[in-house]
Amino acid sequence: DRVLANKAPTEVGLIALWYLAVWVQVVDPVLLPSPQDTARALWKGMGGRLGYDFWKTVERTAYATAIAAAVAIPLGVFLGANERLYRACEFVIDFFRSTPASAMFPLFLVIFGVGGFNAFFNGFKGLFLKPGDREEGGAQIATIAPDGTGFREVTSGPANKSFPSMAPDGKRFVYRTFGPDGEGLRIMNLETRAVTALTNGYDNFPLWSPRGDLIMFSRQANGDYEIYTIKPEGGEPKRLTFSRGNDAHMAWSPDGERIVFASTRMGFKDEMTYTDAPQPYGELFVMRYDGANLEQLTDNQWEDGTPAWVPARKLTSRVVLQ
Repeated sequence: DRVLANKAPTEVGLIALWYLAVWVQVVDPVLLPSPQDTARALWKGMGGRLGYDFWKTVERTAYATAIAAAVAIPLGVFLGANERLYRACEFVIDFFRSTPASAMFPLFLVIFGVGGFNAFFNGFKGLFLKPGDREEGGAQIATIAPDGTGFREVTSGPANKSFPSMAPDGKRFVYRTFGPDGEGLRIMNLETRAVTALTNGYDNFPLWSPRGDLIMFSRQANGDYEIYTIKPEGGEPKRLTFSRGNDAHMAWSPDGERIVFASTRMGFKDEMTYTDAPQPYGELFVMRYDGANLEQLTDNQWEDGTPAWVPARKLTSRVVLQ
């Protein structure tokens, strides 16, 4: 009784300090919500995904404890009865005995999980999730008003649809799709919802020209991603880049006359460990809409990518890069 009586004022004091910190806004409420908000969120979470994850953790901990006991107890008795065998295994036993449990988690994740090679040096080409493990039923494209109202999905079905780009007239958009119904670039009319197949194959990052006459995209050719254009009416795509290395993450100039893009054609300097990352781009280049007049914009030790063209108030434009 005395122990409980001594602990109660401490807990009440901590809660009082919590309320005081929230009231004077010592910390942003996003980082330190009030006790009642925290309790409400906890209660709601335990009835949903948080509760499911909590009981899954308890279940797996119970399984792990049972397995460890079933293996460790007989093994400990066996090693204790055989001194020569114990001496032979002493180094391994001492290593695991002296290593904190928190340090073992990342080690076991690398050994038994996705693997260090797949996670860091194989460009994520190893499968983190098999297709059957994914719960989502495809990715859809939606429209929304600038003020956040009027959200509605304009595509449906099990395919993965991404990277929409609006036509200058605002009546159509191009997007990338892959799934049971095929893959490639598609154009949808927003008024009729009619869909037209533009290409077939794993084409990506489509961008409609500000002039409306061309659609730019990336396509894999001879093991590398290259930049192509195609007319919205269809036809044979025109290849614009011919380099050893990936060319992608493109952007149109506001007048549709030039294209800025990221490329690995110059190799890497200080970021050699990232040369097989999922999207390893190094320097920025600019060229005309037909692939002519290629110019290199950056030359440094950083990985420059995802450029965007910012219209200037005067006659010139400038490129913003990440």
